[in-house]
Amino acid sequence: MIDLLRSEWIKFRSVRSTVVTLLLAGAIVVLVAVLVAVNTDEGAHTNLTGITGGVSFATLLFGVLG
Repeated sequence: MIDLLRSEWIKFRSVRSTVVTLLLAGAIVVLVAVLVAVNTDEGAHTNLTGITGGVSFATLLFGVLG
């Protein structure tokens, strides 16, 4: 089990796309939240699905690419 964790950690640290994909996923979450917040009227009750919609997309992106 320790060898498996060690090998996965080495793979995580050595593959450049993992870091890029993680940063891209974080940026997408923030970008979608900002876009929803900008397009929402002040004082309007918003559905949290719109604000957290970027999380679903970022999770899908990370699963496919990373």
